[in-house]
Amino acid sequence: MSNIILPFKNDLGIKVDLNLDDIIQGIYKTIPETTCKNCGTCCKNGCPHIRMCEFAVLFNNFIKDIDPEIKKEVVQRCVENFLSNDVVKPCPLLNKDNGCIVYKYRPSNCKTYGMIDKKEFKKRVKNAKKEFKEEFELLGLKKQCQDVRKDGKIFYLTTEDTDKLMKKLAHLDVAFGAPSVEGLVSYRTFHDWVMLKIFGEEKLCSFTEFKLKATKEAKDSLIKEIIKKLTV
Repeated sequence: MSNIILPFKNDLGIKVDLNLDDIIQGIYKTIPETTCKNCGTCCKNGCPHIRMCEFAVLFNNFIKDIDPEIKKEVVQRCVENFLSNDVVKPCPLLNKDNGCIVYKYRPSNCKTYGMIDKKEFKKRVKNAKKEFKEEFELLGLKKQCQDVRKDGKIFYLTTEDTDKLMKKLAHLDVAFGAPSVEGLVSYRTFHDWVMLKIFGEEKLCSFTEFKLKATKEAKDSLIKEIIKKLTV
């Protein structure tokens, strides 16, 4: 699969073609490099929401670089996540060694986890509590990991830094053709994006209705049918 090229106009009004991969990586360079214990706790406890432009680069490199059998396993986990009513859904890109199979292209929410401003993180937890209500206690990421380090020390981004990052990605989504940025239509989990990519919005709606009513046996049967017919 070739690189994703976006048409832009420079300051002189001249049309130029820019590589989306390069643009995204340029934005990511504003996020400090960190290390962690590679325990996989955050990846097992949630699948972060990502922008359309981030997903496009992530999926493009996923298709290009990953072994076909592993790709099929990941897609199966995406289908399972989508059809699951569980609050906690592990990231489909986590391997058996607690590592990310596309670590180089992991999205901004993964890169900034552990560095989010304390007040901002408290606000996010408060919003999650409102959204999930009685199911909130089932969530595993109510505190930031203290093992994420920059140069061996705990480090926090400012709210201003995070806002600038989000605005850059939102603007890039507009250029990429996202149907809505303010309405966050372009902000989904990886497994939701994969399902949208494979089946389209209309089919996704029917799957949503199905998962709310179907038994576990019916879901398992559908998953087997989808994977059987799937060509990655």
